[in-house]
Amino acid sequence: MSGLGNTTMATAMTTTTTTTTTETADHDTVTTTGAIARGDAELVLLSNDSMRARRAPLAILWMWGFQSLLAMLAAWPLISFVSQTYGAHPRGDAPLWRGGAHALLDLLDYSAPTRGTLTPLPMLMFAVAAVLGLVPLALLLGQMTYATRSKRPARFVQLMPRALRAFTPMLVLFALTSVVELVVLGIGFAIGGGIASGMHASLGEARASQYGAIVELLFAAVVSVIGVWQDLARAAIFRFNVGAKQAARLAWNTLRRGPVMVYWSWAWRAVAMLALLILGSVVAEKSKSTATGAILPLFALHQGIIVGRIAFRASWLAKALRSVDLAHRVVRKARGSSRSLGGGNPGLDVPASTPTPPTTAVTPKPFPAPPLT
Repeated sequence: MSGLGNTTMATAMTTTTTTTTTETADHDTVTTTGAIARGDAELVLLSNDSMRARRAPLAILWMWGFQSLLAMLAAWPLISFVSQTYGAHPRGDAPLWRGGAHALLDLLDYSAPTRGTLTPLPMLMFAVAAVLGLVPLALLLGQMTYATRSKRPARFVQLMPRALRAFTPMLVLFALTSVVELVVLGIGFAIGGGIASGMHASLGEARASQYGAIVELLFAAVVSVIGVWQDLARAAIFRFNVGAKQAARLAWNTLRRGPVMVYWSWAWRAVAMLALLILGSVVAEKSKSTATGAILPLFALHQGIIVGRIAFRASWLAKALRSVDLAHRVVRKARGSSRSLGGGNPGLDVPASTPTPPTTAVTPKPFPAPPLT
């Protein structure tokens, strides 16, 4: 394995050339910056087409276990309260789900003082899940970005140093985008509510509410674009080993080069995830039996839907990785060397042999942006 040898790779927006390990792609050269952990030395960067969700089944299952555990911890106090209230009923909590929801409304009214003390715990668990969930998310990105030299999926032990380095910039992006999304949603609901109120007298309640809802949906679409940009930035953090600021620039550059295709890649997967939720809701609504034989298949379907949603999410993140990688690919051919396609190791960024490896580092200029039309 000699190929492009020790050719230095710089990220599209990085201005430093401090490198200690070189990994080359199938037809270009790319390098990470800064110190490299000992476990990272055994990993190589996957080629663009090999960055797929199917390379990370263990990370998907781990995210499923992580989300299920936190959801169970968040729901446990409420489940305990309902069990204490309806535990002596012959049908358990089945009356809560009768048509009309009279029993459920009565429980909510009766439990108003108790809900005030129980509500903060689920909210706290959701906040913890959002922050700590960045670690399994980083490991998922890592398994789709790197592999061992024997073409096996990277182990969590090997990826953990990179995941911990990526945690801080991912947390910064998460905090900033959350604030921006809340502000945009607040403005959208305020404008939508104002339109509905202002047109109520002239158009009627139904038509005015429809116009207000349309405006709110437009602002929700803007929020979804911000979410797509955040995922592209997360992919850039792991792909190029950069900070939050540089990742934000890389993500914006990627998004403006192909906004329609990138957004469509996210949108159809989001629709598929929504379809899974609707399917589970319809099946649960039609399943009226409380027997164990009916509940167990429903539980299995519920867990399968969760895994399916995580798989679609991983598929989108893999697409984000490929988009960021392709938009900022740096192609350099060393003088006197021959271009190769992986040196007999397809799918991995392993350089092929060359008789005269380069001895000087090349610092590429930032990838130029296309003219705006």
